[in-house]
Amino acid sequence: MLDTGQPDSTALESGTTYYWRARANDGAFDGLWSGYLSFVTSASKPTAVELVAMTAGAERGVAVISWTVGSSDPPLSGFHIYRSLRQGGGFDRITTALLTGKDTFEYRDAGVMVNTVYYYLIEAVDALGESTQFGPVQLRVGAPNVFALHHNAPNPFNPTTTIRFDLPDPVKVTLIVYNILGQKVIRLINNRATEAGFHKILWHSRNEAGRATASGIYFYHIQAGDFVKTRKMLLLK
Repeated sequence: MLDTGQPDSTALESGTTYYWRARANDGAFDGLWSGYLSFVTSASKPTAVELVAMTAGAERGVAVISWTVGSSDPPLSGFHIYRSLRQGGGFDRITTALLTGKDTFEYRDAGVMVNTVYYYLIEAVDALGESTQFGPVQLRVGAPNVFALHHNAPNPFNPTTTIRFDLPDPVKVTLIVYNILGQKVIRLINNRATEAGFHKILWHSRNEAGRATASGIYFYHIQAGDFVKTRKMLLLK
């Protein structure tokens, strides 16, 4: 391309119409000029996205960030989420791709620890690549109030099910699966020191030797400190 000049864009006046054209050059001959094109300069910045509401809470050890937006000009491309243990800085981006949607958004962060305070920022990115940050909002991920062993899910299952249990305090945990005859099938957790929190473990319907188990009723039994509980599940192939 033939460079007909390198004007200083900072010298352009706001609110003024400018015209430009171009032509090609192969090093020996000039091509024909293109038709004239124009643009109008503006000193105003793009309108930021309008944040209507932003909240933060926790559900079973998962941080939940929710927000609602209004108008955006230029159009909104999406959001990134940032997290920190300090309100004043140290924020790290925890999203890899932009979160897209229309008006209402929600992000669930499972990479948190109970009894810990977190701070979150949301960053709006528009179609021009400009970004605006909102926040921070604060939340504390609390530990369970009581010990609990929950119903497995799915149930009936084939071949995998999830067993969930809650620990309000750090304790040693043992979790064993028995068959209907009371025989041990597999020890899923063996006297393991476990932090307070909301926990889960998968059972793939295999025994200690790694062999698949038959269809039928099974029992899973937990001992966590002084807490003892047994529940029933059904493997249906």
